[in-house]
Amino acid sequence: MFDRLKLPFITLSSLLLVGWIGLKIFTYFTYATPPQFALKGIEHNGSYARTVECTIEANNDYKVRDVIVKVDDKQVFNQTVKAKNFQAPFTLDTTTLTDGQHILEVTAIDSSYNHNATQKKYTFIIDNMPLHAAFALNEYVVDQGKTLHMKIQANKQLAKATVQLFGHSYSFYPESEHATTYECFIPVDCEERVGEAMVTTDIEDAVQNKCALSNKVRIRHFEFKKQRGFNINE
Repeated sequence: MFDRLKLPFITLSSLLLVGWIGLKIFTYFTYATPPQFALKGIEHNGSYARTVECTIEANNDYKVRDVIVKVDDKQVFNQTVKAKNFQAPFTLDTTTLTDGQHILEVTAIDSSYNHNATQKKYTFIIDNMPLHAAFALNEYVVDQGKTLHMKIQANKQLAKATVQLFGHSYSFYPESEHATTYECFIPVDCEERVGEAMVTTDIEDAVQNKCALSNKVRIRHFEFKKQRGFNINE
């Protein structure tokens, strides 16, 4: 009688197991949703230097088998993950690449019969060139009440450049699109003290290389026209 009592439970368990296996097989042959993933470390149209730490992250309903990374069609990373949820870290050594624009391609392929795949491409810029910049003039001279026009020349495009003068901060802007010469216009008060002032310029490129420049600005006296007294008609 004991064996007879166990039989329905064993049969039910077997049926559940067979059903589970059948569902797995059915899903394996019919699954058609491409895997989804996110790339961290590289952004589209971003600029990078030296080594870049990257991670591919995924959270899917079906196991991802492989992730493949290529730069300019050359494979730089390949990992078999066989997981729905995973993080696949890799390091991109930009010093092996020429400065300029490149294309990074990430492909994820799942473990189903259909080998569903997702491919994403990211355009990015390599900039391993040291940053150099200089003022266009060794000294700047401006009259009281006028506008000081300063220029700096860099060996590459800049992310930002600011100058400190008269207790204020002013920004440089490129002379034209893609230019590496930057200019700044600074108003000088008509009562600004005559003499020399030191200016400091902080410069930063797209990959956060930084440098600082210093220069002298000489403020000259300017004789403004003066009017003493005035008449008001009745």
